[in-house]
Amino acid sequence: MTDAKFMDSLTGDLEDHIQQPHNKKVYGEIQKLKAFIQEFVQYQIDHPEIASMSTWDERDLSALKETAEDKEVRVTMSRMSRKIKAQAALIKPLHRNSVMKVREEKAQTAESRSVNDALILQTSNLKYEEQILRSEIAASQNFPHVHKTLPVVSKEELFAHPNFESFNITDESSDYDIMAARIELEYQNRVKMEEARQEKLKQKQQLIAELKKRKEKLTNLDAMLEDFVDKAEPIQTVLDNE
Repeated sequence: MTDAKFMDSLTGDLEDHIQQPHNKKVYGEIQKLKAFIQEFVQYQIDHPEIASMSTWDERDLSALKETAEDKEVRVTMSRMSRKIKAQAALIKPLHRNSVMKVREEKAQTAESRSVNDALILQTSNLKYEEQILRSEIAASQNFPHVHKTLPVVSKEELFAHPNFESFNITDESSDYDIMAARIELEYQNRVKMEEARQEKLKQKQQLIAELKKRKEKLTNLDAMLEDFVDKAEPIQTVLDNE
C-alpha cells in the first residue's frame, strides 16, 4: 500500500468516526483546504520556473521579459494562494466554534457522567437495602414466634368443637384467623377451668372451716372428758374400797 492510499484510508476511517455536525463541517472545510494546497503544490511542480519567481521582488520581475503564458500562470498561482488564505480564514472561526462546542460537550459529558454515577450509586444502595429487607423478611418468617409455642387447643380440636360455627371460620380461612379462633377457644376453656377451680377452692375453704369446727368440738370434748375423769376419780376410789 502506497503512502497516499494509506493516508486516504486513515482519512476515511477518521471521517466515519466524526459524529458532531460542527466537527464534520470543520473536517469538510479542512479537506477543501487540503485539496487547494495539493492543487497549488501540483501547479507549482508543473510550473517550476514561475514558482521560483514567486520569491522575487518587483524589480527582479520587471527585469525579465514576461510572456503572456507566464503572466497567466503567475495570476493563476496568485489566485490559488488567495483561495488558500480565504479558506484558512474560513476555517479559523469554524475551528474556534468547534473547540467551544467540544468544551461544552465535555462539560455536558462530565455532568451526565456525574448524574449517571449518582444513579449507579443509588441503584447499588437500593440493591443493598433490598438484600437487607429480604434478610429481615426471611429472619421474621423463620423467627420462633410466641403464638407458635402457645399451649392452645389444636386445629383439629377447634374444628371438632361443638360450637365451632360460632368462630366464623372454615378450612379456607387464613392461618391468622384460625390461630385467633384457637386462642379464643383456649381462653374460653381456661375461663371455665378457672371458674371450676374457684368453685373447688370455695368447697375446699368450706371443708377446712367444717374440719376446723369439728376439731374445735373434739378439743372441747377432750377437755370435758378429762374433767369428767378427774371428777369421777373419788367415786372410783370409793367403789374400789367397797
